[in-house]
Amino acid sequence: MVWSANRNNPVGRGAKLQLSQQGGLTLQDGDDTLVWSTNTSVKSVLGLKLTDKGNLKLFDGNKTTVWQSFDHPTDSLVVGQKLVSGQKLVANDTQLYYRSSDCLLTNQTGQFTAEFNDTGFGAVAFPRSRDGTTRFSVIQLDSDGHLSASWQTTSEWEKAYDLFEGLDSCSYPLVCGKYGICSSGGSCSCPEADKNRVTYTYFRQINSSQQNFTCSPYNPISCESPNQSLLEVKDVDFSLTDLMREIKKDRKDVEEDYMGHISGAPSRFSYEELKGVTNNFNSKLGEGGFGCVFQGKLPGGAQVAVKYLDGFGFVKKSFITEVETIGSIHHFNLVRLVGFCAEKFRMLLVYEYMCNGSLDQWIFCSDKRLSLGWRCRRKIILDIAKGLAYLHEGCRQKVIHFDIKPQNILLDENFNAKVSDFGLSKLVGREQSQVVTTMRGTPGYMAPEWLNSVITEKVDVYSFGIVVLEILCGRKNVDRSLPEEDGHLVSVFKRKAEDGELLDLMDKYNEEMQSNAAEVMEMMKVAAWCLQNEYAKRPSMSIVVKFLEGKMDGENECDFSNAPVLAEVGTIGHPTDTAAWISSILSGPR
Repeated sequence: MVWSANRNNPVGRGAKLQLSQQGGLTLQDGDDTLVWSTNTSVKSVLGLKLTDKGNLKLFDGNKTTVWQSFDHPTDSLVVGQKLVSGQKLVANDTQLYYRSSDCLLTNQTGQFTAEFNDTGFGAVAFPRSRDGTTRFSVIQLDSDGHLSASWQTTSEWEKAYDLFEGLDSCSYPLVCGKYGICSSGGSCSCPEADKNRVTYTYFRQINSSQQNFTCSPYNPISCESPNQSLLEVKDVDFSLTDLMREIKKDRKDVEEDYMGHISGAPSRFSYEELKGVTNNFNSKLGEGGFGCVFQGKLPGGAQVAVKYLDGFGFVKKSFITEVETIGSIHHFNLVRLVGFCAEKFRMLLVYEYMCNGSLDQWIFCSDKRLSLGWRCRRKIILDIAKGLAYLHEGCRQKVIHFDIKPQNILLDENFNAKVSDFGLSKLVGREQSQVVTTMRGTPGYMAPEWLNSVITEKVDVYSFGIVVLEILCGRKNVDRSLPEEDGHLVSVFKRKAEDGELLDLMDKYNEEMQSNAAEVMEMMKVAAWCLQNEYAKRPSMSIVVKFLEGKMDGENECDFSNAPVLAEVGTIGHPTDTAAWISSILSGPR
C-alpha cells in the first residue's frame, strides 16, 4: 500500500466511492455523509486512471491532469514521485488499520526534517539527495521513524536500505516514546521533578524491564495544581528555532507559506485569477462587516461567490480560521469553500454560489409573495440542525461555530440550507468538555453562559434555538423598531406562553403556517428546549436531528432527567400544555 486517502476516518458498511463529472472523486459513508473528496468539483472531470507507477489521476476532456495522488503523499514515495517543499510523509500507526501515527517527515525549503507530531521540534535533518547507484522502487516512512528504501523481488517487497542508518538511536523521534528522554548510548528515562523541590511524579515507565521503555503521564499537569514543580528536561537543543527565525524573518511570508500548506486546504488562487473570475469585482452580492461578496464564474463554468476581506488583525485571524476549518471538512449542509487567495494584504475566500442568498432575506421580508411555506421552513430548520450536528460530532475535531444566525445560513436553488461563515469558529479536542475563550458572536444570538465563560458547543444550540424562533415567527430576535416590551423576541415568547397566546407569534404573512399550527407548536417546543438557561439541559444537535426526523419520540425516548418540567408536558401540538411547558422552561434571568 503506497497511498491511502482516508486512513484517519474509516467508513462503515454501505460506503461508496463515486466518480462524477462535476464532483470528481468522492467517498461517502453509509449515511451519505461526505467523508473525503478530491475537491475538484469546480473542474470538469472526464475519467480516472491508475498509472503503472501507482499514481491515481483524474483528467479532463483535454487529457490534462486535474488531480493526482502523487500530489498528496501519505507515508510512501514511489519512483517518479516528488516530495516538494511543504509536503510531508506521515507514518502509519502499526497498531491501527491505516491510521496516521505521530511520526512525520516534511520538506521545508529543500531540506527534509523528521518531526515529532505533537511538538513540531526538529529531530533529524539530511540533504535532499544521496549518492548511490542502487535502484529503489519505494521509500517509506515507518512508524518508528526509520526511512526505508525497498525494492520488489520475485515474490515480495524487501527492505534494502535504511536512509537514516548513520544516525544514532537518539535521533529518532519516537525511540523513547512520546514522553521519554533519550540519553547518550540510546538509554531512555522519564522526565523528573526538580531535585531541590519536593519530589512529584509526572511520568512513569510503561515497561521497566526493557532498556528502551517509554513513559506515560502519571498525573495531569495543571497550572492550578498546588503541587507544581519544574521539570528537568535533559539533552534538548532548540537551535532549530533560531535557525528558522533567521530563515524567515518576514512574518507575512511565513503566513502566506503556512496558508499554502494547510492540510486538506482547497485550491489556492492568485489575485489576478480572482480578478478575472469576478470580471474585476463587478457584480456585488452583498456587504458585511469585514468586506464585500462578489459573484464570479470559474473557467469551467461553475458559479462562485468571492468574499474580499477588508482589514488586518482580527480579520486575518478570521481568514486563517475559516480556511483551516471548512477547508478540510465536507457536508451537504455546510457551505463548501472552493478556494482562497492570500497575497500580502489581500485575503479572499471563494465559496460555492448559493443563488437564493441568506435566510434573513426570506424570513424577515414583509412581501407575502416571498414568504416561505411551512414545509420549506421545517426543512431549513432540519438542514441547519444536520450541519451543526456534523460540526459538533461528525468531524475528527469538534467544531464550535459561535455565530449561528440567519445571515450565516445560505440557501441554494432548491432552498437547501447550508451553514456558512466560519471566521469565529474554534476547533476543540474531543476530550475537552469546556472551552474558555474570548467572547465572540452576534448580540441577540449569544448564550447566557458567555457571562461566566463556561463555553461548550451548547452555545451553538442556544443560537440555533433563536434562529428557529425567528423562522417560525418571521421577525428578528431583537427589533428596536417595536415598542420596548416587544423588542426582544425571547421575552415576548415567554410572555405569550404564560398567556396561552403562542399562536399569535406565528408568521402572519403565510397561510400555510396557520394551517399547520400543531406542527409549528411542536417546533416551538424544540426552540424552547434549546433555549434553556443552563447549558447542560439543552439537547445535543444530534438529538435535535433525531427528534425532527421522527426517529425519537419526544414524550417517551428523550432524556428529560435534567429538565423535569419536560416530563409534565402533554401531547406535543396541544397549545395549552406546550405553552405551560415553554413558560416554565424559559423562566429565570435573561
